[in-house]
Amino acid sequence: MLKAIIKHLKSDERGISTVIVVMLSLILIVVIVSNVVLWSYQMNQFDWERMQEKIEIISVESDSFAWYYQNFNYRVQHNITGSTAGSVTDYQVKITIINGTGSSNGNTYYTTHISQSDFDDVRFTWYNSSSGMEQPISYWRESEYDGINATFWIKVPKIPANPNSATIYIYYGNSTATTLSNPKQTMFIYDDMKTPPDGILDGSAHYDSANKWVRLTQPAKNKLGHLYYLKNPGDGFVAKFEFWTGGGSGADAVWLGVYDKSVSSTREDMVDGGYHFTFDEYQDRIAFTKSTVDNGAPIAYAEESSIDNSQWHKVEIIHYGRTAEIFYDGLLKLNASDSVNIDKSGNYFSIGGRTGGLTNEHRVRNLVVRKYVHPEPSHGGWGTEETYSESGGNANKLTLKLKNSCPLTVHIVSLWVIDNSLHKRYDVNIFVGSGETKSFSCQNVTLPKDGYIVKIVTDRGNIAVYLKD
Repeated sequence: MLKAIIKHLKSDERGISTVIVVMLSLILIVVIVSNVVLWSYQMNQFDWERMQEKIEIISVESDSFAWYYQNFNYRVQHNITGSTAGSVTDYQVKITIINGTGSSNGNTYYTTHISQSDFDDVRFTWYNSSSGMEQPISYWRESEYDGINATFWIKVPKIPANPNSATIYIYYGNSTATTLSNPKQTMFIYDDMKTPPDGILDGSAHYDSANKWVRLTQPAKNKLGHLYYLKNPGDGFVAKFEFWTGGGSGADAVWLGVYDKSVSSTREDMVDGGYHFTFDEYQDRIAFTKSTVDNGAPIAYAEESSIDNSQWHKVEIIHYGRTAEIFYDGLLKLNASDSVNIDKSGNYFSIGGRTGGLTNEHRVRNLVVRKYVHPEPSHGGWGTEETYSESGGNANKLTLKLKNSCPLTVHIVSLWVIDNSLHKRYDVNIFVGSGETKSFSCQNVTLPKDGYIVKIVTDRGNIAVYLKD
């Protein structure tokens, strides 16, 4: 029979073609069905893997924002070496900028690229090693000589203990910038009395708005007045102020009280737990005391008869630990130490004045206080002046720590940085094994100054996001 069929096909060429077409069609159908089955299996497998995939971003760290003030053309790096006394926070550091050529050293920096003669175009940042970012810091332009130099105080958020150091940057070179100098935000206390003081006026003390000073006592008997602040400077401080005593029949004193637990019962020689630094016209002396009784014996004193001569006197008091230095009109009048440590937990920082049985008037103005440790943090090296580059001004390294808590290896194919104005993709090729915690870095990433979102995408289409403040 088979021979008959073959013989018939040989005699019928159209029959052969039909058979070939049918056979090829059957083969094609088998291939298509096989591929559909395989594709269906693969899709099911992909969907399963995608559902199983679990990747998360544990942390995101970035290096310093390479140029914080991008509309300023120049900057310089400066290191401040910590004190052997330990780390300090919110510490005031003095910087002088000279508009000219010279060798930068200590707290003095030379540049010829200041854009404004009054040094309005100066800004300061501190490198936060914890966040890996620069952050702006408060400053006070204490003085400036037009086109020549300016002296600034900056408040550094943290300076580690010696031998470690803090890093700051000075930005400048902007012809349209206005100053952000703010002494009240920079210094521990700043009251120049041009406006009513930030402290609390107590007793006979009141603010004289016409003359821009605080009158602690009027020229009358038995007056007691304080200007006080509920602030504790820590173990040390430097305080500067001016006082005026006179205009009456004499007595009694002006004093600075620190670490007291109250002011209501204090006088120049009656201390409530802290130290007093007194300028006593009745006893003609400048004293360092912790006495708790009226006219009690001080720790140390120096004779001075000019206290109530109806002139303004400039005072500087430097205190740390148990020691005190008192400068009076630029001269060191007293350098002494207590024999024991005292409790410094009291929260009253005050200037007081008293008349007693006689009638002098007591005034105070221009109070400036900063923190102090001994030895102070020191000025380290100055970097090379840098010029802003539009193309390289914001290149950063972004480091992500990832955790894969699924049974599959995860393949990261892209990283995104997103904020209100930025949506930028960076191609990556990172594999994180099952149960693995892994860190990787992406170089030359554009980072916004403020908060932003970091997103990663896997080859299976899953994403993980992290909000970076």
